[in-house]
Amino acid sequence: MNELTQLKKAPTINVEGIKKSIVEAQEKAVSAVDMYSGLTDYKDMKDAKAKLNGIVKDIDETRKGYTRDLDEFKKLTKKEFDKAGEDAKALADEYKEAITEIDEQEKQEKRDMIANVPNYNEYIQYFDFNDKWLNKSYSITDVQEEIKAAVDNINEQKTTVHEFANAYGLDSEPYMKMLTERGLTDITAQIKQDHERLVAQERAKADTPKEAPKPQSKNEAVVYSTVEEIKSAGPTDIITVPRTIRGEYQKVQELRAYADKIGVEWLK
Repeated sequence: MNELTQLKKAPTINVEGIKKSIVEAQEKAVSAVDMYSGLTDYKDMKDAKAKLNGIVKDIDETRKGYTRDLDEFKKLTKKEFDKAGEDAKALADEYKEAITEIDEQEKQEKRDMIANVPNYNEYIQYFDFNDKWLNKSYSITDVQEEIKAAVDNINEQKTTVHEFANAYGLDSEPYMKMLTERGLTDITAQIKQDHERLVAQERAKADTPKEAPKPQSKNEAVVYSTVEEIKSAGPTDIITVPRTIRGEYQKVQELRAYADKIGVEWLK
């Protein structure tokens, strides 16, 4: 049996003494207020303030003396009550640990059962495991129904994404994978945006003039058949220009001689 060893150290609490001290403090304060009320002179008010603060301080010191004893008494009393219930608390903690271990074992067993529920593997690709399924209030049937509803919804979204992407001429597979992280509305908007970007790229490509191929050597002359192609040739490119020349024989011969002189080959 506990012999209340802590309370033997506790201070004696004199409740009647506390009541008497409170009454005396009230009387002292009332008397001081009566004495110093109605002052208007600066010096008188300053002196009165100091004396009133002194009374308040004395009252507070008296209070501290009692509350120190009360605090000590409360602390020692708590120790005695804690000691009185320590055996019961130890047993309760032991049971709590055992119960927690059993609960965790049951939760793991239920988690394993849920992992074998139809559609679970597909479900877990798109959603996190729902810890509330491990509560005793949730049956395996409840879990099956919830998983099935979620997977059916995902499959409907996949169908929508597939049809939407096909309508824009895009491969639907990359967009269906986005369902693990993004919503359906966001994905369809992405499909439309990607389609518009590809159309713009194709349009820009069609509007860009094609560059004439450049020869690799002087033996690989390129035939430019249009004026625009000829204009695109560089100053050192070798080109062959189909041309019919008409003029006086002598001048044509002079033209050919000049061509030979400046390194322009006169083809037959």
